[in-house]
Amino acid sequence: MNYLRQIAKNAGIETEEILTINTICERLAISRSTFNKFRKENSIPCIPKCDIEFNGKQLWKVETINQFIKELAEVTKLKKLEKKLIKPKIVTLCGSTKFKKEFEIVALEEGLKGNLVFSVIGFYHYDNLNLNEEELKMCKSTHLKKILLSDEIIVIMVNNYIGDSTRDEINYANSLNSPNIIITYRNFEK
Repeated sequence: MNYLRQIAKNAGIETEEILTINTICERLAISRSTFNKFRKENSIPCIPKCDIEFNGKQLWKVETINQFIKELAEVTKLKKLEKKLIKPKIVTLCGSTKFKKEFEIVALEEGLKGNLVFSVIGFYHYDNLNLNEEELKMCKSTHLKKILLSDEIIVIMVNNYIGDSTRDEINYANSLNSPNIIITYRNFEK
């Protein structure tokens, strides 16, 4: 590397250290192909043009590469933040457990929109499930927690039917006084 420093000095560049592509790749723990991707003009950040070109060898000052590393760190932080900010909408389906087929239709529609869909734990009425009081309380409590986490509540009705449990869920969602929770109604005519 001493001869590289001498080349830099002859070119009028005073610097502690001159880096070759191989040295940069080693220090950044990247492959040469990854290095070349960062050299494209549309790359963000973009590795700047070399400081010295001598006999086909491209050389960079340490300061130049350190500046690139700072920019790379900033872009990486922004991309991580961007991933956190792109949160899918959470939708909870409410309605009578008699309406299993209607729940499945709405769950599929919402899922295909990219939404996270919470539904009931089981279709007690439709599937004739015999749950005891404690199990029913647990199901109701869990469903209210889903509502608390939701951005939207979709009330599923058939012929405009809303049962007491569903009405309780709607009242609970309203009691949260959250401007972020939207309640929409989806009616199926039979």
